[in-house]
Amino acid sequence: MKKILLILLSLIISSEAYSFDWSTLSMTPAEKNEESDEDAVFLTDSDSKIYIIENEQKVNDQIATEIAQFIRIAKSWKYIVWNEMKFYITSDGLQFAVYPSKIEYKNEDLLPFIPGGMVFSYEEGAQRYDFRLIKKNTIIKMRGAYIEEEPLLAKISEALNDPKSFMKKRDPDFLLAKIEELENKLDKAETNALSAKIQNDKIAADLIAFQNARMFNSKQFVSADIISRIVELKKADSRITAEEMKKKMDEEKKNIKLEEINLIYGVYFNEYKK
Repeated sequence: MKKILLILLSLIISSEAYSFDWSTLSMTPAEKNEESDEDAVFLTDSDSKIYIIENEQKVNDQIATEIAQFIRIAKSWKYIVWNEMKFYITSDGLQFAVYPSKIEYKNEDLLPFIPGGMVFSYEEGAQRYDFRLIKKNTIIKMRGAYIEEEPLLAKISEALNDPKSFMKKRDPDFLLAKIEELENKLDKAETNALSAKIQNDKIAADLIAFQNARMFNSKQFVSADIISRIVELKKADSRITAEEMKKKMDEEKKNIKLEEINLIYGVYFNEYKK
């Protein structure tokens, strides 16, 4: 009776440890190493690579699909050579750590600077990486969206060749300062453009008022909307003459003299009546 109970108990434990059918991913059980977590599941495949699954009981079809997808990606790498990979199922989703045995990119040996392996994850369907580089006494954070192997390795190389510059460009305060600088530049440009327009309008209005006072002893101002309308039409058709513009203004029932139109042409378009 005790033997039957022990057999049943072992079957229950076995079924819990391998609740997912890993054979669907062409994986089979592998021997655990002495330092491994007792609850972790060790698997291998036809390439003799080792896969360690933590919290295996939480694996569902969606997580299994993500695991299979990442394994395909990792096996396509040209520069990152690896034999072991570990998967964690957390409240935030699936995370996986790759433990490379060799990373050589453009004649650079990158492996010594990645002592903790490379950690990847799926967040809202997107693949991301988050791990650390260590160069001498400097720890460099590597975070971002994973696209392909080479852009990631190029980023690692950049970080190792100039850590200070790399970290500065990705520092939140530095980025905020750059954004503020850009916004200030845009604001200044917009302000300058507005000031120039206001200044031109003022010059045109003052010149027209001065000319009216000199010629007709009446300091008459032309309204801003008329000036804007003339400038708009002139920009749309640079060949339109002052005389033709006068006809258009008459058709639109806008009260302005030909001499005043000539002054506007001079202020805005450097066209002076000969």
